[in-house]
Amino acid sequence: MKLFNLIPALAGEREKETIRLIKEHADMTYRVVCEFKNAFSALEKKDFMTLKEKVDRVSSLESRADDLRREIEEKMYSGAFLPGSRRIILNFAERIDDVADAAQDAARILIFLEDREISKDMFDLLELELKDGLDTIDILRRSISDLRNVDELRLAIRRVRRKEHEADEIANKIYSTLYRNVKDPITVLLVSKLITYIGNISDKAEDATDALSLIILLHRA
Repeated sequence: MKLFNLIPALAGEREKETIRLIKEHADMTYRVVCEFKNAFSALEKKDFMTLKEKVDRVSSLESRADDLRREIEEKMYSGAFLPGSRRIILNFAERIDDVADAAQDAARILIFLEDREISKDMFDLLELELKDGLDTIDILRRSISDLRNVDELRLAIRRVRRKEHEADEIANKIYSTLYRNVKDPITVLLVSKLITYIGNISDKAEDATDALSLIILLHRA
């Protein structure tokens, strides 16, 4: 089944340009999360100069993602797509943007962890949680490279939801390790926030799949 069959207006020039922007926005969001991963690696290596550079880079890329989201909104409200489709497609783009916001929130926390002692076990678990988050946005951006293939979209939705569930389980392990082994209250607070923000990457990606599912459901013949 083709999504063009579900949303006939998708074939128009204005619609095609909007879809191109949505793809570019998803790719930019993926770059934001990748750059956060680089910042996280710099913290683990105690390379604080690189850490600051990467955190600044995350903010710069997130700002570019915001600009793309605004372009998408302008296209949508200038008449791209039928009114019944417009709101849910825009909601999908907004949920993707939430992923970039989550990565930026997580990156900002890293700066405050420079002088905190974090065990290798903790870093390893955080890296696993982050990997699931990065995988979710990667799956999403690849899936929308061909919005015509609804079967592949449904498969991508299931994969993202599975990854998000894995990230939740890892987060629970990190919280348990943190509360059992770390005594400094400020470190506990900061790492707790980091766990939450990293988890939000996969959470918001899952929210995007909910919007994508709604697009398919509401336009099914």
